[in-house]
Amino acid sequence: MGDLQLIGKGRLAEVFAWGDTQVLKLFAVGRDAAAIEAEASISQTVHDAGVATPATHGVIEVEGRRGIVYDRAPGTSMLEQLSAMPWRLFMFGRMLAELHSSIHQCRVDHLPSQHEQLERLIAQAEIPADRRDAALARLRELPKGMAVCHGDFHPDNVLINGDDATIIDWTTACVGNPVGDFARTSLILQLGAPLPSFSLWTRITIHIGRGLFHRSYTRRYRRMSRLSPRDVLPWMLPIAVARLGENITAERDQLIALIDQLAEAKTLGALH
Repeated sequence: MGDLQLIGKGRLAEVFAWGDTQVLKLFAVGRDAAAIEAEASISQTVHDAGVATPATHGVIEVEGRRGIVYDRAPGTSMLEQLSAMPWRLFMFGRMLAELHSSIHQCRVDHLPSQHEQLERLIAQAEIPADRRDAALARLRELPKGMAVCHGDFHPDNVLINGDDATIIDWTTACVGNPVGDFARTSLILQLGAPLPSFSLWTRITIHIGRGLFHRSYTRRYRRMSRLSPRDVLPWMLPIAVARLGENITAERDQLIALIDQLAEAKTLGALH
């Protein structure tokens, strides 16, 4: 990969410059080929629906690794900009909420089911059977929906260029209930572990500012969507167990503590 310029790195893939106007999202060896094809298809479907996300240009193979070619979006991530300008924390929180709400206004066919995705992740979670069963039972009581849901919406998946924003990384996109998608973002903002590639300053920014950022995001989204904490709380147990099913070691202890609290309590003060 010596000839390619690395411009980003996530948990599942690296992103390289690909010519002057495109990027290559290159997955690790062993990543399921069908999942990569599905991500390319989902990304293009969402782009065609009018969401501000890069167009795709097919799946290719480079040195035994498969990847997706995308249009190159200008700008830097909201997380990078927040690290550089922490005094704009509240503005970025509100902006994230407004972008999330705009995604949820879209309707498209042929995306995976949110409930089925969550059921699959819950089944993978290494947790006592009674907790897993409680999460599945709770999920089955929750209403399904037909909104586009990103599934992994957070500041590192939003690129900002002036007044314009582009939303990236549609690996877990699905059709479902916006409240569930909001609940997942709320969880990530509170407990999400920084990537190993993040700078020390970015980690400090996350540690210090995440509570205020979360509050800014949730207040703005709830106001726009007329949600109350009572609407969100039922989603938190299945969302937390599903997150545990992703097997992110740095988050495990906090997630287990939260899952125990959610399974045993009727209210969650952190949501208020």
